[in-house]
Amino acid sequence: ANNKIIHSPINIIDFEKEVFKHANNMSIKFGCFSLTNQNLLFENKKQHIYLTEPEAHIIKLLFMNKLVKKDQIKTDVLKLNITVESKSVETHLYRLRKKLSALSPNISIVSDNKDNLIITKTN
Repeated sequence: ANNKIIHSPINIIDFEKEVFKHANNMSIKFGCFSLTNQNLLFENKKQHIYLTEPEAHIIKLLFMNKLVKKDQIKTDVLKLNITVESKSVETHLYRLRKKLSALSPNISIVSDNKDNLIITKTN
C-alpha cells in the first residue's frame, strides 16, 4: 500500500529525497512492537519511548535474531575489543530493560545463561 512508483527520468536530488523519505519510514517489528529509524520504540503504535543509538542497535539485534551473545553486543554495538574488561554491556542492558518495563510489561530481555540474551514477549 505504501509502494510508490518513481518515473524516470528523474532529477538526482529528487531521487535522493525519495530514497531518504522511504528509508526514514522503515521500521523493524517484533510482535506488537516496532522500532523506527528515529530510534522510537512503539507498542501498538500508541505508547513510545526514545532509545539511544546503542540501545536501538541492541533491540534491532534482538528483534532480528532469536539469540544474541553479549560478546556480539560488545564488539558490534559498542565497538570494544573482546578482550577489554568493561561493564558497558551490562549498563546498556540495565537502562534498556528499565525503559522497556516503563513502556510495557509484555516485553523483556532475559539471559538464557551467562553469555546469551533473548527477547521475550507475552500477550
